[in-house]
Amino acid sequence: MYKILLVDDEGIVIESLKMIIQKHFNEVCAIESAKTGRIAIEIAEHFRPDIALMDIQIPGINGMDAIEEIKKFSPYTYFVVITAFDQFHYAKRAIDLGVIEFLTKPFNSNKIVDILGKAMKRVDQQRHVREIELKNKEKLEAVVPVIENGFIHSILFQEDYDNQLNNFKELLDIEANNGYIMIIEFGDEIKEKNMTNPTGVTVKAQKFYEELKEIIKEFFSCVIGPIMANKVVVFVPELHLENEYNERVKIIQYTRDMLNKLKTRIDVRFRAGIGSVQSMEKLFISYKEAVRALRSLEGSVVHINDLVLSHHSKQNYITELENHFLTLVQKGNSTAVLAEANHFLGELIEFYGANEVVLKVKLLETIILIKRQVVDTTYYTEEEGLERIFQLQGDEALSGWFQETLSGLVKQVQAVKEECYSESVSTAKQYIDEHFNQDISLDGVSRLVNISAYYFSKVFKDETGENFIDYVTQVRIEKAKQLLMIKEMSIKEVCVAIGYKDPNYFSRLFKKQIGVTPTEYREEL
Repeated sequence: MYKILLVDDEGIVIESLKMIIQKHFNEVCAIESAKTGRIAIEIAEHFRPDIALMDIQIPGINGMDAIEEIKKFSPYTYFVVITAFDQFHYAKRAIDLGVIEFLTKPFNSNKIVDILGKAMKRVDQQRHVREIELKNKEKLEAVVPVIENGFIHSILFQEDYDNQLNNFKELLDIEANNGYIMIIEFGDEIKEKNMTNPTGVTVKAQKFYEELKEIIKEFFSCVIGPIMANKVVVFVPELHLENEYNERVKIIQYTRDMLNKLKTRIDVRFRAGIGSVQSMEKLFISYKEAVRALRSLEGSVVHINDLVLSHHSKQNYITELENHFLTLVQKGNSTAVLAEANHFLGELIEFYGANEVVLKVKLLETIILIKRQVVDTTYYTEEEGLERIFQLQGDEALSGWFQETLSGLVKQVQAVKEECYSESVSTAKQYIDEHFNQDISLDGVSRLVNISAYYFSKVFKDETGENFIDYVTQVRIEKAKQLLMIKEMSIKEVCVAIGYKDPNYFSRLFKKQIGVTPTEYREEL
């Protein structure tokens, strides 16, 4: 169905156009008409025409102005301008407004039919494009929550975070290079700084999660993670690395307004802890700060920069940072370790700065703890460290020594991991070679070598140059080529012998790999 709007101040012109349209396109057209620009705009607001034939010289609002107004709320309408002149000074503006044709009075029916036919084709093409866009949007909306969950999970657990960061930014259309973490917690009520009934509310949260996300995104342009216990982790991108005081106040106010709206819409108590703005590479720091803010919270919202830490709380924070540091080293994540070294050192200087000896001992203690994560401890000894660190003067010298020592230790961890992963890949390849005729899955082999499926898949490809499924397929096809030399075996028997159940699938796979079907391959032998 095509909706057509006819606009001309001459009734006879409108009636003539209606007759031509009804004669040639009667069953596929709905027609509305107007004699003034104002009425045309009012009709178009609810009618939303696909095609509009618009006379320029009409009473009140002229045709060009009417087209411009209609375009604001009906951008997909195609316009045909009707004029009584061969040349007219409206031409450039008409082209700018996207007018597709000019119809000069008097006109004949063939010309009208031709112009409408072309316009209808454009409408069909535009509808097809919009249909594809909507389908893609539906698919994207189904996938985006999965990507968002993966991004938040990656921040919290630092699993291949540095390598995947740019992919996440592209997929989630994040242009900023900085941001902060907000943790929203929910429960029945707050008692002694803790939410009551976290388990019961977590079950309930599965029902209000979509509404929760919707309300959060009304206040913040953000990435929202899954429900974890009775909390949701939110990442808010920021263009600038530091928030001015007024900006921080605004964030806190937005958060309060958001929590108030959540409370009115969802029968649960909410509160939020907010971390400082960090670069994307250091978002884990902002997360830990948000956790700390939440733990100290007695009201509904606390920003980490508003939190004055006691000596005991600061000591706990230093310990948390140290444990996080050790985790990064264990993963061999040199980029993250070095990126966080200055932050860690800065916190130590702030905490122990008044006592240089204690500061140096604490730094050395951290290096020794990290060293114990390295299998080959020949790189570094306590005696060397003790002697050198007490020769250093000034924060800059300490920072240089700390980063240099960390680089060496992390390289040791990476070497050990690479050797371990190489052995795991060899074990996996041997298993595949010996069990190719059985049901082999990435999950099953990952369990065999005791590495997560996600990470093993990456290690396997780095080591062999091909992904896991392709390698299994290659082994099976090579074995099939050997078995096809045995004339007594049928194609189906060869298929089953190498681990496939469907001969048709096997045949297609064989042809894709070798270029011919199993039968053709056998005939060429």
